[in-house]
Amino acid sequence: MEKLYQSFWSMKGRCNNITNRSYNNYGGRGIKCFWKSFEEFVNDMGESYKIHAKKFGENNTTLDRIDGNSHYCKENCRWATRKVQANNRRNNHLITFNKETKTISQWADDIGMKRTNLKNRINNLDWSIEEALTKPIRFKS
Repeated sequence: MEKLYQSFWSMKGRCNNITNRSYNNYGGRGIKCFWKSFEEFVNDMGESYKIHAKKFGENNTTLDRIDGNSHYCKENCRWATRKVQANNRRNNHLITFNKETKTISQWADDIGMKRTNLKNRINNLDWSIEEALTKPIRFKS
């Protein structure tokens, strides 16, 4: 329950406290927290927190907004792993290939490549998206 409590107060701070280091990215952008009390938050999110924490561990259970431009409320929040949350950031580089849009990390996972190598193919080697995603990975022997 301590982690759940920390999540609640961290969220409140990001939205309401202008001295919070993350305020500009949350409250400063108009993101609000609709839970008035910790009890309301626990009523809405407590059970799903327990399920997620049991499956992924408390340290890998983070509060995530499904739509990063919307508010903290039951309809827009979920518990997510750090990896899922990292792929839900607004500053991610999204790539569309064959009508499918994913982050570089997600594409790299799908093709079995390190994210840094895929990023290098696109940003430094100036490969096309198709070439970067479909050209076989060379292994040194």
